[in-house]
Amino acid sequence: MKKSLVAVFLVFTMLFALAVPAFASVEGKLSATATASSDGTSFTVDLSISENSGFVALTVDAKYDDKVLKLKSATNGKVFENIFVASEKLDVNPYRLLWLEATVEENIKTNGVLASYTFEVLNTAAVGDTEIVFEVKEVSDLAGDTENKITPCT
Repeated sequence: MKKSLVAVFLVFTMLFALAVPAFASVEGKLSATATASSDGTSFTVDLSISENSGFVALTVDAKYDDKVLKLKSATNGKVFENIFVASEKLDVNPYRLLWLEATVEENIKTNGVLASYTFEVLNTAAVGDTEIVFEVKEVSDLAGDTENKITPCT
């Protein structure tokens, strides 16, 4: 198991796919950083936003190979304080997170960690590459602009 985790972690890649609706634009850059646990059985991925132009609602799906990885938890980061909704069950793939600030008077322009996902590498996983894809499904600002220009960054 530990050997598989190390191999997967060393070649761990994250791709970002973006859904682009058609109005004005909400801009920013997503990045993901993986950190192995001290016991070598799992790793945590922090999904962050930078260059945030401001929004009040965001929905992101995390897609992964459930023959290789098992999602153990998904927790809110520091960007949104109020409404954070996660898929009801951890074994839903893709796993959806929704953030919403319904009572603010200004768009949220905070940069930082949106969420932290903890994954376990399954004992049955073959040594090799795997990927986690974060897809922005919906985004909106106070003016109702929904064009998604949140782009990947490494």
